[in-house]
Amino acid sequence: MLLKITKRNTLLIGPPGIGKTSLVKRLVIRINSGEVPIKLAGTSILRLDMASLLAKTKYRGDFERKILDMLNEYREIEKINEGANIDRVVNKILINSTFNWAPSNHCLCGLLFSGPTGTGKTHLVKEIACEFNLKLLQIDLSEHSTVNKLLGAPPGYTGAGKGMLTEFLSAYQRGILFFDEAEKVGDFQIINLFLQMLDEGRISSNDGQTFSLSSMIIIFATNAVTSTKQLGYNNGETMNPKQILTGARIFPKEMLNRLDDILIFNHLEPGDMVNIFFRDLEIFAKNMQENNRIRIRYARKGFLEKYISERITPGMNGRDMPRLINGLILDRLIEKIASNSNYNITLNEHFFK
Repeated sequence: MLLKITKRNTLLIGPPGIGKTSLVKRLVIRINSGEVPIKLAGTSILRLDMASLLAKTKYRGDFERKILDMLNEYREIEKINEGANIDRVVNKILINSTFNWAPSNHCLCGLLFSGPTGTGKTHLVKEIACEFNLKLLQIDLSEHSTVNKLLGAPPGYTGAGKGMLTEFLSAYQRGILFFDEAEKVGDFQIINLFLQMLDEGRISSNDGQTFSLSSMIIIFATNAVTSTKQLGYNNGETMNPKQILTGARIFPKEMLNRLDDILIFNHLEPGDMVNIFFRDLEIFAKNMQENNRIRIRYARKGFLEKYISERITPGMNGRDMPRLINGLILDRLIEKIASNSNYNITLNEHFFK
């Protein structure tokens, strides 16, 4: 369709949560990785939120000006660590939900994300929930590490029938069950619960209610070992993610075998951190525009990239970028506005003096 000479405009129609936006994002990923015909190579895709564009366009020309401003400020932000990973996750979910490859007594999809803190694991889970219009339950297993907290206490005990997991399953038939800090589980009862969830696609609360997980995506996240070097291998031997985690002896092999996929999130390089900074800066600027009518732009991206690169220190991760934005931009922003009431801010050499 996109390669036709004429009539190549495409319209995707369907209810929310069936993968329309995900399909476009997969196209972006393939364009960036060079997996498209030469006529599409180097193509840029601009996402426009029509509700935001039409908002506050009362007078003639307001809409046109907003379009021109957006085009003038447009820049492409790549998602770090998420390119190949989100493509794999979307494929798994779409295949399992569309073609019903999984048995009827199986959860929709079982995944494990492994990698250091701040490399995008939680961010990707939230992206999946947003793209598929799914409710998300996030459980930190370092804090909620007993079966009673998940399933509720037995009848007659305090907290009977009020487990975090069963309360969520009572309210929603479709969603994502996200278990963070999964390596910190030491209770074999919880491990057995996870095996049942992945293998049988259902669980029972302590008060006897049974819940189906056939429309639930189950995702575990861990900061555990992610490389052969950490296991003591120094001979360059190549191992797949399942072999790495099996060798670490953190998760039972039976649990790893029941997962649909294991995704490794690598340490972020300085260039990755700069890209994450620009992604978060875009969110920051959008919030400032919508909530405070403060317009933030930058004249030369090269200068800003160099300025930020010099302030990224070893040990920083993706979660440090909002704090970096607050420290480098927000404080100065408040001073600039207080001194001259200027609500149009340009991030240039003068701003950072």
